[in-house]
Amino acid sequence: MLDRKLTANKVGLGPERPIRLIDTEHLGRVEYHSHDFCELVYVKEGYTVHYYGGYATVLTEGDLFAVSPGVMHAYTGLHYTKVYNCVFLPEFLGDSIKPLSELTGVSGLFGTTDDVGWIRMHLDTRDRMKVISIMDKIAAEENEALPGHIEMQRGLLVQLLVLLSRIYISQQGEETTEHSHMNYVIKALSYIEENYRENIDLSTMAERVGISPDYLSRQFKKAVGVSPVVFLRGCRFARAMELIRTEPEKSMEEISSEIGYKYLSHFSREFRVFTGMTPSEFKKTVI
Repeated sequence: MLDRKLTANKVGLGPERPIRLIDTEHLGRVEYHSHDFCELVYVKEGYTVHYYGGYATVLTEGDLFAVSPGVMHAYTGLHYTKVYNCVFLPEFLGDSIKPLSELTGVSGLFGTTDDVGWIRMHLDTRDRMKVISIMDKIAAEENEALPGHIEMQRGLLVQLLVLLSRIYISQQGEETTEHSHMNYVIKALSYIEENYRENIDLSTMAERVGISPDYLSRQFKKAVGVSPVVFLRGCRFARAMELIRTEPEKSMEEISSEIGYKYLSHFSREFRVFTGMTPSEFKKTVI
């Protein structure tokens, strides 16, 4: 696979501009690429399939993920997605990089350990507001360019990374009443991602989570931006695209069966709706 390397200068990073907040809209595919800088991406609107280091997953509104330097990633699917890209040079953090790289979850961003931690997290409403507030302040400092704005941005980036580490830790087994609705959504997300190959529907998901189908559907869409059924379909096609790319010797019949489709014609029809191309056409673009 061709590694299209995106260098820091191509996104406007350099010694005098070591961090940027870029408001981006994706309307289709973003080809595989890597870069020589760190990136934090917050999904503000929409949803898409994201490839990271050879693994495909569905990203939805409220997701935040990190991309380490040198790691290949891409977006696919014909879905509108609006994201905040916080890109920065690792050296920008200066002496703070050592203690930050020792925080739970954060070390994976800097490639200091095998800990991938919060490579992807789904944020609740309160945490979304906190993250967006810090990112907006980073952008405002760049736009206003007042004396000391670089130091202000450094402090805000440290604040953001510490916050994300704390959110990651808090999501491990969190069961508070305040976040109970989010816990249902997180459980449903996990159940779908682990069982998308099976014959599951909204009623099955709700039963496993322990709430009514209507309540799950409302809370899921409120938090994720799409219904549980649409997210399930996205998980299935993310896996299908991953199999087409990594195991080209498999037939489409095998792949469709592996992701939970009984009939190839049904799989091919929905795949085309989701990606804008047939499975065979998609295979030609990635092999």
